[in-house]
Amino acid sequence: MKDKLDLVNSAEANVQYNDLLIREWNEDIVSLSKEMNQVQGLFHDISQIIGDQGATVDDIESNVVSSVDQTRYPVQQLVVHFLW
Repeated sequence: MKDKLDLVNSAEANVQYNDLLIREWNEDIVSLSKEMNQVQGLFHDISQIIGDQGATVDDIESNVVSSVDQTRYPVQQLVVHFLW
């Protein structure tokens, strides 16, 4: 009888231990899920920043090309002036 009682108590202890483990794992999974959502938000923010910087780089490139085009003729005129 004592062996059967010990077996029941042992089984109940195992169930309680497994229940505790499951609860801890669930808490860890929920925490990990929240952290993954935060990382996703960070990647979204980084993506937005990179997109904005890309537009700025395009504007800079356009301004440089425009400057080259606008200074080509005056430079030619200076060369002609100094050569004469």
